[in-house]
Amino acid sequence: MLRTESLRKLSYVNCHVDPNSEFLHGLTHLGLRQAGTIEDILCILSQTANLEVADVGIFEPSEEGSDHLVVRLAKIHLPALKTLRICASTCDVATILSNIVAPHVLRLRIFALEMGQQSPTENLVSILRPLSAHFLVLEHGSVPKTTKPSPDYIRSMRLCISKADVLIVQAFKEAFSQEQLSENGMGPILDSTFSWGVNLDGDFQSRILKPLLDHLPLNNLVTLQLFIWCAMSGSPWSSTFGLLPNLESILVSGALDILAFVGSLLPENPSTIPLKVSFPLLNSITVYEFVCEPDTGEWMTPILSTILKFFVARDFMGFPIKHLTLLRCPPLSDSQLDICRLAVPDVQQLKDSIQVDIFRAYLTTVGRISSSNVEHFLDLP
Repeated sequence: MLRTESLRKLSYVNCHVDPNSEFLHGLTHLGLRQAGTIEDILCILSQTANLEVADVGIFEPSEEGSDHLVVRLAKIHLPALKTLRICASTCDVATILSNIVAPHVLRLRIFALEMGQQSPTENLVSILRPLSAHFLVLEHGSVPKTTKPSPDYIRSMRLCISKADVLIVQAFKEAFSQEQLSENGMGPILDSTFSWGVNLDGDFQSRILKPLLDHLPLNNLVTLQLFIWCAMSGSPWSSTFGLLPNLESILVSGALDILAFVGSLLPENPSTIPLKVSFPLLNSITVYEFVCEPDTGEWMTPILSTILKFFVARDFMGFPIKHLTLLRCPPLSDSQLDICRLAVPDVQQLKDSIQVDIFRAYLTTVGRISSSNVEHFLDLP
C-alpha cells in the first residue's frame, strides 16, 4: 500500500485536485496541467511547503483579473522551491508570481500567452512587476525595505524579438563568454517568453525596452545579446541599454540596423564637457549573420567601412572598442582584416558557435508554439 508521506513526485493532467489531499504535503515535484482554475492552483501550492520543482500549465484564461486575486489571497511561501515553470495567460502568470515567495529559486521559466484585451506593454509590466519583487527576495531572502532590486544579480541577458509579436528574455546571474556558456552549461535564472499575437509596430523603446529596464535589476549587466529579426523604428539603443554603466560586451544580430546601433556609440554632442558617451565601458562587439552589401570592387563594403570610422572616432574620445567578432558573416580577406585591426586591435571571424546554435534551435521550437499547443512549452529541455 502506498503511504502518502513517502510520495515525492506527482503530476495531474486534465483532472480535479483536492487541495486538502494528504498526497500534497510531502511532494518535492509537482505537475499541474489543466488541473483547475487559478484559485485552485494557488490553493494546491499553498499545501506544498516541501516543493522543489513545480510545473504549472493553465491553458484557458481565468475570468477574474489578477489584481483581484492578489488582493484577497495570502502569500504562499515555498522555501525549498528551486525550479518553477509556468505556462499560462499573462493574467494567470502574473497572479502566480504575485502570490508566491520562493527565495531559493534557481530557474524560473515563463511562457505568457496573451488571451485578454490588455496592450502588450500592460501585459509585460504585469509580469515584470512581481518579477522585480522576486529578485529582491532572491538577493536578500526576504523583501527588504528598499524598493529597488539589488543591482548585481543579473550579469548577462539575451533579448530576442521575433516576428514582431514574440519577445524572449533570458537572464543569467553570471557574466559569460560564448565559450563559457557552451562548455560550463550555465542556465538562465529567468527564461521568459511573451507571445501576443499582434504586431508591436516597431515602437520597442517605449513598449518593450523601457519596461524591461524599469523593472529588472540590470545596473550591473556585463553581457547583452540582441537577436532582432524584425524591423525597428528609430535608434532606441543610446536611451535604453546605452545608459547601463557596466555593460562591456554586446552581440547584435544582422537584422538589426547595424549602422544605427553603431552610431549610438558616439555622443550626440561631442563638444559637451564632460563628454557623455553611451555604453561607457563597452569594449567587445559580436556581429551575428550580418549580410554585407554586394562587393563594390573596393577593399571593403561601404557599411563596414562606416562602422570602422565610428570605432576610430570612439577610440579618439577615449572609449575604444577592443574586440570585434564577425560570427557567420561574409568572410574578409587577410588584407581586409589587417585594415580592420587598425580600428579594432582584436578582430576574429567565426563560422560556428555552439551557444548560438542551441539558442536558435530553442527559438525555432518556441516559434512553433501557439494557443493550440502551448502545453508543449513545459516539455522543453
